[in-house]
Amino acid sequence: MEYFIYTLATLLLFCAAAFTGIFLMRARQERCLANTLRNGREFDGIILDVFPIRPIVFHAPNVWLRVLIFPEKGEPHEIRFVYESTCLEWPTLFAGNHIRVAFDPCHPEHVHILSPQQNPEQPASSL
Repeated sequence: MEYFIYTLATLLLFCAAAFTGIFLMRARQERCLANTLRNGREFDGIILDVFPIRPIVFHAPNVWLRVLIFPEKGEPHEIRFVYESTCLEWPTLFAGNHIRVAFDPCHPEHVHILSPQQNPEQPASSL
C-alpha cells in the first residue's frame, strides 16, 4: 500500500511539472509573438532555402528557413530562422516563394510568417 501511495504521488508530481512546463513554453511563445507584432515591422520576402529539421521533445520548430527580406528603405538582406510549420503550410514553403514576415530588428531570432503566398510566376493549380 505504501508503494502505491508513493507511485501515485510521483505520478501526480510528474504530471503537474509537465503541464507547468508546457504552459510556460506556450506563454513564452505568445509573448515573443506579441512583442514581434508590436515592436517589429512587416516585410515582403522571398524564401531562398528550406531545410526540414527533426523536432525533438519540447522543441517543436520543424523547418529552417533562409529568407531575403525587402525593407522599404535600404538594401534587401538575408535572415535565417527556424519555424514551426503546419501541414497546410508545407506546400507553400519552397524556395522562390514570396512571403510576408513580421521581423523584429532588435531580436532577429523572432521572425513570424504572416502570409505565405503563391509565387506570381507560377499559376495556381485549378480544381
